[in-house]
Amino acid sequence: LLASDSGSIILCPDLDADHHFVLPAVQEGLSYEFWYTGTAADAQDWEIKTRSATNYFMGGLVMDDTDDGSTVVVDSDNDSNNHLKILTPIAGTKVSIVCDGLLWYVNGQVVSATDAAVVFADHV
Repeated sequence: LLASDSGSIILCPDLDADHHFVLPAVQEGLSYEFWYTGTAADAQDWEIKTRSATNYFMGGLVMDDTDDGSTVVVDSDNDSNNHLKILTPIAGTKVSIVCDGLLWYVNGQVVSATDAAVVFADHV
């Protein structure tokens, strides 16, 4: 993604392969929103990464599992996770990411039939 894409809604239809998004270099006020727009569960995943381990994710996402009806909150470790994986999203998935000039703040909802559909990790 480019800084000039800030403020955009990134529409993600059914994909034919996992999709990787790399956020631009940190800059205060950058914001991106990702919406799943397919008509059925996607068999592919989203991977969103920052450009540096010092510019990690803060916050978390609400995950709704349609198989077992559970709702949980999955948080970043808020000190190093700069890689976010969203596994097999379906309708209702909407993720917002905003930068304060140093860190990326994530908030939103992931709907999936996959257990543990939200994964925060360190990426080196």
